Amino acid sequence: MTELPLLEVFMRLATATVFGAVIGIDRDFRDKPTGARTLALVSLGSAVASLAALKAGDSDGFSRVAQGILTGIGFIGAGVILKRPETGVVEGLTTAAAIWVTSAVGMICALGHWDTALMATVIAVVILLISVPMKRFQSRPEMGRDKPSQSNGE
Repeated sequence: MTELPLLEVFMRLATATVFGAVIGIDRDFRDKPTGARTLALVSLGSAVASLAALKAGDSDGFSRVAQGILTGIGFIGAGVILKRPETGVVEGLTTAAAIWVTSAVGMICALGHWDTALMATVIAVVILLISVPMKRFQSRPEMGRDKPSQSNGE
């Protein structure tokens, strides 16, 4: 890879950080374990690791770094998933998925694909925003349920 100008590196890292924070704002509003700061750092970290691999100029190296990032982030996401033994309710699935998607957004920002990163961020935010109205709709008595689902995924 040719050496990127310092401003370009900064823009890629800053964009990854901002997009991660935007995804995390929803988690903050819902008092979830990860929020804007955490997801901004996840996205930034993925972008830094991706840029380091790109700087090395080895496409196989970038592939290995990308695989490592997504696998490692999967472990972090697994840490926020809990099953409450007393109720059987599973919590944290949506937060874990948000962490994973945010990491991928950071990687695509490192590649300089702003359009893809923006579209992924918008889609992720829309999914997070429509989840609450969808849950309310699904738990309405006329939908055949008297109470919310046993697994809320949040």
